[in-house]
Amino acid sequence: MKILLISIGLILLFAYLPILLYLSALFSGVKVSFIDLVKYRFHKIPPHKLIEWHKQLLLIDIDNNIRKLAQLYKEGVDLDNVVTGIKKAKEQKLPLDLKTAYNADLNNVDIRRTIIKTVNNVDKENETRVRR
Repeated sequence: MKILLISIGLILLFAYLPILLYLSALFSGVKVSFIDLVKYRFHKIPPHKLIEWHKQLLLIDIDNNIRKLAQLYKEGVDLDNVVTGIKKAKEQKLPLDLKTAYNADLNNVDIRRTIIKTVNNVDKENETRVRR
């Protein structure tokens, strides 16, 4: 009976406390405290998504802070839109920083789609100039 209670307690502990996520973040170079991950979980901010967004932004050399990302998430910023938009802008060599991206998202701009439209328009203008 004791073994059953202990195993159920451990399952609940691992299910609610992001121990494995903390270890994963630690090994991937994301600087975040275990306490912060627990706080995010209690505030209904998905800590695994924060870690993923943070890693994606670091990969494209965008300096960011995981606490800032959590704050933006609380304010209603769609960080998926922001991160994919910044990645697309970097691919196209367009200047787009985090602040501009989240301000655009707060104004309901689909950043990724806007970047694609901008690039397509520039390509069409360049084709027109070449033909002349």
